Amino acid sequence: MASPGTEIVAALGFNFEDDEEWIAMTGTSMASPFVCGLVGLMLAENPRLTASQIRGILQRTSRPLPNADFSWRDDAGCGVVDPQACLDEVRQLAQVEHSFTTDFHLSTNLICRSRRMADAAAGRFQL
Repeated sequence: MASPGTEIVAALGFNFEDDEEWIAMTGTSMASPFVCGLVGLMLAENPRLTASQIRGILQRTSRPLPNADFSWRDDAGCGVVDPQACLDEVRQLAQVEHSFTTDFHLSTNLICRSRRMADAAAGRFQL
């Protein structure tokens, strides 16, 4: 997977020689933290995401490099990471999970209540 890695601005860290707090750097040393930061944002949206889900979302939402298609490439993997598409899919997944969980809990509560009512009618249980 490719990600932005050119002229990425980052905190300079322990720079005691001058008052500069920021630095623009280029390379994989900046592309990797870009993806890690995106994963952090994804987890902030949905803390229950698994590593497999994160990987799948990153791959599914990536865009092909210019003049390329969606096929695997040894130099760029599955394409360029698309932060907005990743976060949109995470939000959509969270809505689906919430809807499923809500429906599951409602169904479970109805089943439990029905069983209690049947037991009460049979004299085995007091409501």
